[in-house]
Amino acid sequence: MRGKHFFDEIYVGNIIVDTTPPTLQSGQVTSSTELSLLFSEELDQTSAETLNNFIASNGIDHPQSATLQADKKTIK
Repeated sequence: MRGKHFFDEIYVGNIIVDTTPPTLQSGQVTSSTELSLLFSEELDQTSAETLNNFIASNGIDHPQSATLQADKKTIK
């Protein structure tokens, strides 16, 4: 038997656009120089790693780096 493919949960209709932005679910201090931020849904890598998208209070300012992790929901 060759060429047999099965599909499940097919949707036919208007395109559904996700208009709800990700929300921060948790933040954890992992070292004296690092935070781990967990978001509610997968993030776009370019946006997640744009340093100007983040700022910390108390004079800390913008991070020196932001790396999206393999789960696409966590930034370190």
